[in-house]
Amino acid sequence: MSLVVLQPTANSEGTEHYLQTIVSPVRQSEWQRHVTPEVAARLSGSFPDGAVPFWGVTEGDKGRNRTKWQRINPGDVVLFAREGSYFAMGVVALPFENEALAEALWQRNAAGETWKYMYAVDEIRDVAIPYIELNPVMGYESAYVPQGFNVLNEEKSGHVIDYLGASSLKWEAPPPPEELDAAFSTEGPLDLIAPGKRRVEQRALRGHLLPNATGTCALCGREFAKQFLRAAHIKPRAAC
Repeated sequence: MSLVVLQPTANSEGTEHYLQTIVSPVRQSEWQRHVTPEVAARLSGSFPDGAVPFWGVTEGDKGRNRTKWQRINPGDVVLFAREGSYFAMGVVALPFENEALAEALWQRNAAGETWKYMYAVDEIRDVAIPYIELNPVMGYESAYVPQGFNVLNEEKSGHVIDYLGASSLKWEAPPPPEELDAAFSTEGPLDLIAPGKRRVEQRALRGHLLPNATGTCALCGREFAKQFLRAAHIKPRAAC
């Protein structure tokens, strides 16, 4: 399943990097010479115009950032944060390590490090979600402020993705078999409180029934973009 990446940008470097390589995606002529042919092929396939939004993190104290970065995969949701709210949302397109490209884009910090643990970001859009709104969804205290690069665990990520309806139209991965088995089971509760009521099986059913960017409504037969459709049982699940 997709995870959620919390990416603060409040300091001067973060603000500058966001403007440099997210607001202004990097042209192919600038990134291509620094990457391997495999990465170049994947980026070109995902970004046909060649302009790619990039982000990166440093090694971190005792390799903490690197360890977190190693958990991210295409389809993970990224929330960019500053000044009390998450102001932009995107989707990880490709994580890759590249010191040369990171230095070319962002140089090095005062400690001599560069932001070599990189990822390309797709589907970027502006949002306005105060920390205080999302903290209870993640199971954090209301005063929690994201202080550094973080990757939420599966449970917290699932709550956030369900709450925001943030699953990717392009990169959404199919649900694992065990999640589908649980979704189709007739045993156990159908609803959870987190912090409002949500269907237990919703994320798994959507991934199974709506694998593409569009889907067909079972009631009217028309095709809609996936974000306008909801997976639901036409008759009680116990009778299926």
